Parts: sequence; structure tokens; C-alpha cells
Amino acid sequence: YAAFAPAVLVLINKADAEVVYTDIDPDVSLDTDGNYYAMDIDGNGTADFQFLKATFSINPSFTYYYFFQELVAWPFSQNALAGSTGISFYAGSILYFPFALQMDSIINEKLTWQSATFQFLAWKTWTDDYDNHCNNCFWNTKDLYEVLDHYLAIRFVDTENNNHYGWIRCDVKEDGSILILKDYAYETEPDYPILTGAKTTYQEITPGNIEGEIYASGNTVHISVPRRPTSEYTVQIYNMSGQLVVASQFDSPFVEIQID
Repeated sequence: YAAFAPAVLVLINKADAEVVYTDIDPDVSLDTDGNYYAMDIDGNGTADFQFLKATFSINPSFTYYYFFQELVAWPFSQNALAGSTGISFYAGSILYFPFALQMDSIINEKLTWQSATFQFLAWKTWTDDYDNHCNNCFWNTKDLYEVLDHYLAIRFVDTENNNHYGWIRCDVKEDGSILILKDYAYETEPDYPILTGAKTTYQEITPGNIEGEIYASGNTVHISVPRRPTSEYTVQIYNMSGQLVVASQFDSPFVEIQID
């Protein structure tokens, strides 16, 4: 694999973009059946998303009951959550599972967006003669007892019918039995990306001769290249006035550069 040519990065600031951050203080804990919480992301008096903990049962055969325990999120109106789909083992219906994203994940139009009413952060079933069965207990994974400080990717529509991207930080705890809502943020600029956990505007970057993903969050530039370089490569970063602010060499495929 050939060595990298010097890379020239130009930061493009969005003067009209702004992240609005809200701390849910104290955190909201949905730990009892029937607990729910409606979230008005942009503070316009209309709820955009709602969360619920519920347990219910059905009696399909008249000989035993199915019991369901769920931690549910659903978007109102034209809003959506980024996530995947699956098939119910019982009724064959389509189920929706929001992604559990890590910090600094990009939220934009490239994600898979689901506008379905019921979307499961945790879903468990059992019968009166069968042990508790984990279907999707741990928010997109069956390998962990709990998933802490991960993010929902959200998309909501404002009063002028514009799309905005944002995030909600959550915990799913105690074997999928408790949902904790901690904080959230959204980008005021319509259709503009946001990073999970970010309280400042995402900055687009125009790369020079470099392969891979490049983006900025706050004062940090992140570079991820598809293959490990065979030799050092140079990164040069200029500000909007054309001044060189960083000129450094690296040999790692993953780089984070702090800009003063």
C-alpha cells in the first residue's frame, strides 16, 4: 500500500448552526410498569418523543400466558429514530430496535431511520411455565447485563416542516428492566449533522489527498483511514483565513488532533 501524500484539511464553519443542549436534572428513571415520559426536544410545547415501561400478557392458546416486558420509545408525527428491524418470534410482525450509538457517532441522513410507533430498547418474553427469555433485553446486544451512556439518534420536524438531527443519552439497566434518560441535544440548522454527545456544532471538513473518514467535534479533528499506512503521512490543517494551524506526521490509522 502506497504511502500517503500530504493531506490538506480545510475547516468549514457553519455560522448559522448551533447545538441546543438540555440536561434532564434529575435523570428520569422508568422503573415501574406504566411509567412514561414525553420529551419536547425543541421546547415548542409539542412532545416529539415518548418513552414507556410496560408489562402485559396475552392468552393465545387458553392453556398458558405469554408475558411481555418492554422499554419502548416512539416518535410522534413525522419524527424518527435511527434503528434496525426484526421479526417477532410469536406473531411474525415487524419489530423496531433503535441503535445504541457510542459517543462521537455521526447522525445524518445516511442512518436507517424508523418512524414506527413502538420501538424497543428492551424486549423480554416468558410464559407461566417457561423461564424469562431475552429477546432484545440489552438495547441492541444480548451480551451485556446493562448498556450505559449510549445514545439514541433522533430526527424531528419543526413547525416549518424542516428536519433536525439530535441525540438522547440513555441507560438500559438491570437486565432490560429500567430505562434512564439523562440528557439530549439537537442541531438548530435544518438537515445538518450532529455528533452523539456533542454540545457544539459539527464541522464539515474538505480533505486533500487522504483516504478515509475525517470530521471535527469541538476542537478535535478525527481521522480514520481504511488501512494502516506503510510510512508516515503528513496532516496540515488551515483555518478559514488560510493560516496553517497544524502540521504533523503520523503513522497510525486512527488520529485525534487537538486544535487550540
